[in-house]
Amino acid sequence: MSAANVATLVEMGATLRQARAALAKHKTIMEAADAVFRGDFDGPALAAHVDNGDHEEEDDDCVVTGVKRTATQSLVIDDDEEADEDAFEEADVDIVSISSDTVDQDADPYLGLSMRKDREELVIEVLEKPAEFFVELKDEGSDQCGSKVCAKEITQGEWLRGCPEGAEQSFLFGLYNDVTKSPFPCPKCGQVNERKPKDLFVMLPTVESYLVYLKQAIVRQCAGCSASLCLACGDEVCESSKSEKGKSILVQDDGAKEAGPPSRLLHCPEVQAIILGAGLAHFGDLFDEPKEKIVRSHDEGQKGNPKKKLKTSTDVPTVTSEPAGSDSQPHWDPAKKSLLDGKGHSEFSLLDEIPSPASSTPAWKSKNIPVDKDKPGKGTGYGGYDVKESTSWLEAHSKKVKEFDSRVCHGLGALRPFLPNLSRDPTRKSDHLPHVASIAQLRRRFLPIASRLMSSESLSDMCERHELYKELVEGWFKLFAAHESLAALLAQPIMLPSTIEVVKKPNFKERHVTYMCSRGPRELAQSVVIQCEGFLRGMELLKRNEAERISKLPPVEPQAKEIPKPKKSSSSFLSLRSPVPVLGIRVLQPQVSTSSSTNSVKALDDESQRMVDFAKSFCSYVGIIDSRLRKTKGNVFVDRLIGIAEAEFGPECAHRDQFGKMAAKNCDDSDRKTANEKAIAAYERWARSERYADCDMTITTRSASSSAPKFAHAFDRDIKLVNAADNSKRGVTIAKELGGLRGSLPSSWHGSIFLRVDESRLDVLKACIVGPKGSPYEDGLFMFDIFMPAEYNNVSPLVSLRTTAGGKVRHNPNLYADGKVCLSLLGTWTGPGWVSGQSTLLQVLLSIQSLVMGVEEPALNEPGWSSMAGQPFSTAYSKNCRRQTVAVAMLDHLKSPEALWKDVIEGHFRLKGQALFTLLDIWLGEDDGHATVSDGGHYYHLNSEERSQTTKKGKDDFAKNVEQVKVLVGKLQEEKKT
Repeated sequence: MSAANVATLVEMGATLRQARAALAKHKTIMEAADAVFRGDFDGPALAAHVDNGDHEEEDDDCVVTGVKRTATQSLVIDDDEEADEDAFEEADVDIVSISSDTVDQDADPYLGLSMRKDREELVIEVLEKPAEFFVELKDEGSDQCGSKVCAKEITQGEWLRGCPEGAEQSFLFGLYNDVTKSPFPCPKCGQVNERKPKDLFVMLPTVESYLVYLKQAIVRQCAGCSASLCLACGDEVCESSKSEKGKSILVQDDGAKEAGPPSRLLHCPEVQAIILGAGLAHFGDLFDEPKEKIVRSHDEGQKGNPKKKLKTSTDVPTVTSEPAGSDSQPHWDPAKKSLLDGKGHSEFSLLDEIPSPASSTPAWKSKNIPVDKDKPGKGTGYGGYDVKESTSWLEAHSKKVKEFDSRVCHGLGALRPFLPNLSRDPTRKSDHLPHVASIAQLRRRFLPIASRLMSSESLSDMCERHELYKELVEGWFKLFAAHESLAALLAQPIMLPSTIEVVKKPNFKERHVTYMCSRGPRELAQSVVIQCEGFLRGMELLKRNEAERISKLPPVEPQAKEIPKPKKSSSSFLSLRSPVPVLGIRVLQPQVSTSSSTNSVKALDDESQRMVDFAKSFCSYVGIIDSRLRKTKGNVFVDRLIGIAEAEFGPECAHRDQFGKMAAKNCDDSDRKTANEKAIAAYERWARSERYADCDMTITTRSASSSAPKFAHAFDRDIKLVNAADNSKRGVTIAKELGGLRGSLPSSWHGSIFLRVDESRLDVLKACIVGPKGSPYEDGLFMFDIFMPAEYNNVSPLVSLRTTAGGKVRHNPNLYADGKVCLSLLGTWTGPGWVSGQSTLLQVLLSIQSLVMGVEEPALNEPGWSSMAGQPFSTAYSKNCRRQTVAVAMLDHLKSPEALWKDVIEGHFRLKGQALFTLLDIWLGEDDGHATVSDGGHYYHLNSEERSQTTKKGKDDFAKNVEQVKVLVGKLQEEKKT
């Protein structure tokens, strides 16, 4: 019996005694693993093997699962360490604690584990059919019979579900085995008491009902002395007061106190781990998982393939596909009915039909937009979709999202009091030293939930679903930030299932789950932090505009207090290292006059104030988490995690160990990257830094007759007619949307979008859209002026194309020479398109880039021309668009760059470099030689003979333009080198 084989079985979930007994009885580790997971070495069976001499050592302290673990223990197993059995045993029973003076000690139990972002793990789970039964839930303080509800057992496989890290599997297995199969003696009289899985490991319709049941079941009266015993740890339970039901007190930040959960549910770290693990298991089916694929193993009759809990290699049994029939749902599958059919549904129905519950999907993103195939083609951008036809879909989706949010919010709220909380009065042992199983279950079950909710990466979406995200941020994140063992979890990447295969064996089934590493909650939160900071700066601007409006009004008595003008921040993003007053804004309280309120600062409405409070609290708690991480893991770790140091380390070192260790082999691969890959990475890094910025769009004029500023903008006249301070709700809507755009604008090598916002008016914007790959506009820069009218968001924004060579060039059937952008979404063509409260500016920009400009043959956008694909006219139109792009969207910008876009223009063409030269050579080689015309529709009216007469007339002009672009781009590259 080797120490390596014992360690392998323990890693798979066996206790040390079980591993030794199984290896002593069976010849191979495979047979031993099969025996352990069949239950041959559980409870009395293990004692029988020991009595028969199958186990040479009988030290009870050797049982790994009998040791009470703390969160401060390392879960790392060093595979390279050579140790004998005694050393292995000793390392497993040591308890490490934290002293009060080690504030900066890293309490992360996963410290040292390699968690690379490119990691992939295969986990093999044994499928067990859970027992179903009814339980009785009694009202608190009532002796009458309660209501009976359907319940099912949480099997060992369900309890162990997830991708294991280090040795945590053995702790989870040990806790489950101890609580469900090991009898325990009464500490007072010695009477042996039995325990069963359905005593504590139960799944009920809701988390709240599970806690009610657990409160009844956790304490059992000893048959010998009638002492109250905890089923989780076996010790006696002494509740402080029957009148108060032994409830604890939770102290809030403001000093307020509220009643906590009953003390019997906080009796020991074991019951905390059971509540968190079983409680979070209730959310398992609420979130999307890959569909299971039913397969059958060819080697069913062969032995030697144990039912492992973890398998790190990618070897899987040879399988063949089998039609999904009655066996396609190996787990207990509740009745699943649509919430829209008006019929009753099972109390276990888990909203399976919600599309992407982590984020409410706008109607414009839906692929189910009705299309009338019998009508002739309307052309791109002209048809839109019928708002009335989409109303029922939106209402149905909204109903499901609300029910999903309510279930998750109430469930998380019910479980939150059981998290380790140092503000509890009195504090419990589990608050200071939580059980390792608690940390493991939070990592496996809560982090994926948090990451999926945070994956919406939208401040607007979070504010619309305020109650759910308030519970997540101000409830769970707040407690995680305050506890040193939990804060480190939020910085971890998570393992999400990518594929699931159910493998049938002769006597059982297995789930082969492939887990892929994904971004963790803290990394995902950075996008929301940026949006929150942008939104709060926008609110600062609204406050300043309101103050300026008041300052221009005639004074009234008593006069309103003068509001100082806030200083502008010199940094692009506000620092998270400062307290929240530096991050956010101080919302002004109205100075109401007794005679008039005209000259007072308007108070924010409830919705706007809620958004401001949420944004500030989100930044605050994320800042606290970062502060704790900086103390324990260092500034470099945090900076790299949130991307601040990305430019310094470079994209070639992006794949790093999340816990401070550099993944050297990933960085070494950077030397083997092609020049093209490095150029793409450099461009996208630059584009992310330039895609959003504030600027001054006003221009100075000699005339002093008007105090209103003049804007270098196509909609200057409309801007002057709208006072930005008149409608605070409109301003909040725009600020919220712009906050979301900071992290949502595409910054891709094949097509980026850059946005500039006036520093004094949030409703005045400019956009630069890069022509997408494969189109005749590829790599050209097309500038647009945008204005949010006074009725925004009830109406669409105003958009005008500026890259038209002074109103001479029509680039597309939808893009006119006078700047008009023809898109039903913008109301510039008949047919509904803009949906108030649903449509966004981002939708407009993406529609222009992808639908209008992202086509190989733009002529097909014109109504009635959609059947001309590949015909000479369409081909000639496309090649004329290429020549227009080179002349207007490239050469003109390089010769006379607009000051506002100068950095973007130079950066774009300099970084495109050789790729742009290659593209221009291809275009020049494929050119038909026609002269460049201002409107490609000209070719539609020419017959084949007239087209041939114009051939090669413009070849030399196009070649000259291409050469000039290359020369000017080359100069930019040389200037950068010097």
